[in-house]
Amino acid sequence: MYLALSPGAVGIHPATLEDAISAAVAGGFGGLELSPQTIKERGVDVVKGLLAEANLAPAGFGLSVDFRQEVAPTDAQIQEFAEGVELAAAVGFTRCMTWIMPCSNERPFEANFEFHVERLQPLAKILQDNGVGFGLEFVGPKTLRDSQTYPFVYDIPGMTKLAEAVGPEVGFLVDSFHWYCTGSNVEDLAAVPLSKVVYVHINDAQPGKTPEEQVDNQRALPAETGVIDAKAFLGTLKSIGYDGPLVAEPFLDLSNLASDAERAVLTGNAGRKMLSVAFD
Repeated sequence: MYLALSPGAVGIHPATLEDAISAAVAGGFGGLELSPQTIKERGVDVVKGLLAEANLAPAGFGLSVDFRQEVAPTDAQIQEFAEGVELAAAVGFTRCMTWIMPCSNERPFEANFEFHVERLQPLAKILQDNGVGFGLEFVGPKTLRDSQTYPFVYDIPGMTKLAEAVGPEVGFLVDSFHWYCTGSNVEDLAAVPLSKVVYVHINDAQPGKTPEEQVDNQRALPAETGVIDAKAFLGTLKSIGYDGPLVAEPFLDLSNLASDAERAVLTGNAGRKMLSVAFD
């Protein structure tokens, strides 16, 4: 397992690829998330060269197609996505991910399940054809699930069924915060085959709240509060053989810090603290 930087998740908004790489290096990360659009703008060889020079692994990229709208993505949008996936794969990216809303005001469970399968299947096929794993993130907080009329997939057992329906190579993005909010079930996590763990987010939860009381956009940096059991979470992932990226996504306001480098250092140190708590 290695720490990777998702710049936007910690309030870093680099103007250039070089700025993103500088932040990742400053924070001591081993990998970096990039968008296919960045690769298109700079070129495969340039991106590969800059990442290699900085000793950064291509960690992952987010799904760029907005599949959640009532109007389906156009053929042109699907084609643009396919071209971006090819570029990302050429750089060495093997992981793509997106989140799944755990509730809906428009569609009951079965209709929503069919909707997601229909929208995600063609995208999953493009990723599979390019050797890129596809991780679907379950979103756990009950406070969010209760905010809309119809509940949807929000935990590992539910996401297992959805991922299987979308495609045989589709797996999970497992986030420690969402895992905690569903009840910290080690057995469910241990039962996930290694091939299905595509990506991992590491965060901590707010003290003084039960898992059911946590709010989705009110998280903490990895190992900041000690609410989430780092040993149980990372130890279980290690036991099934996961050796991919660990990415902090706390959605914190770090604008009080003077620079992107400081934000990256704070995030990197938090990630290393979580690894230390789990394994030292």
